Amino acid sequence: MSKASILVISDSHGEYQKIERILSGDEKFSHIIHCGDGTRDIVNVDIPKDTVLFRVSGNVDIYSSYGVDEEIIEDICGKTVYITHGHIYNVKSTLAGIKRHAENIGAQAAFFGHTHIPLLSEGEPLLFNPGALSLDSYGVVTVEDSGDWKFEHRRL
Repeated sequence: MSKASILVISDSHGEYQKIERILSGDEKFSHIIHCGDGTRDIVNVDIPKDTVLFRVSGNVDIYSSYGVDEEIIEDICGKTVYITHGHIYNVKSTLAGIKRHAENIGAQAAFFGHTHIPLLSEGEPLLFNPGALSLDSYGVVTVEDSGDWKFEHRRL
């Protein structure tokens, strides 16, 4: 039995049907996190009533995501989680900036996108990139009753 199941997506780039496809499956998610570049795609999808949604804007969302922040810090199931797209830290070249910022704010984990490449970097803060949903990649984080977090990358 799990305490929470978190869908982590990024870089959907207009392909909201892929979000619908994931949500129409048997797995129910307590949280959905969209790490930018297609953050408006989520408004085209029926989000289950009790699902908590977090989203940030990415570099291609600049003119379509008014009112959506580039970065947020949230307490999710007892962990401080930093959520950003990653472009403001140049994550395509180095992870040092995002890691340093997450450390400075006391986050145990940082979720981001931008590179289109799935990543799980252990240690604290843990770095998690679900990959690009537009390329059929997404992430699921399961929070166990024990408080342990299990990270996995999946493909459509």
